[in-house]
Amino acid sequence: LGYEIFCDQDDALTVWDLVMEAGAPHGLVPMGGEALSMLRIEAGLMVAGAEFGPDSDAFESGLGFAVDFKKKDFIGRAALERNAAAPRRTLVGLTFPSSEAPHHGDRIFSGREQVGVVTSGTYSPELGTAIAMARIAVENAGAGTTLEAGKLDGHMKRLPCTVVDLPFLDPKREKARA
Repeated sequence: LGYEIFCDQDDALTVWDLVMEAGAPHGLVPMGGEALSMLRIEAGLMVAGAEFGPDSDAFESGLGFAVDFKKKDFIGRAALERNAAAPRRTLVGLTFPSSEAPHHGDRIFSGREQVGVVTSGTYSPELGTAIAMARIAVENAGAGTTLEAGKLDGHMKRLPCTVVDLPFLDPKREKARA
């Protein structure tokens, strides 16, 4: 579990010291933004500016569960209905056979054809390999599909990868929640 603590800046060092002291017997350790990002990706959790934003709809971003078509009318309903009926892209997980992770914006290829883009990537110590979330064409989204992530200019260096279901860890979402 992770927590954020908000306090007055004048109290920050005192609060930090007290929390670290009280948590030491329980294995409390501080973590930074990179660790938080790694845990988010392992859990398959989406974030604005990466997995969703103005260039993708809720279904392409893995957030279709948040769309309520029972609601009579809302802005974008017709477009979402059209895209839900004939999706073009979907959010998937990718695993890599090495520790080298792709970065946000790296292109995903099937041969010479670009079929998607990496939305978030990291090395997963828990899995012992690099992982990423990517938005790819539905034709290439089947679990077990082999693709490549393009580094540099997308053609000079490629990282082989395999499509997997999200989340990478805790697929039944059984871990404790805050």
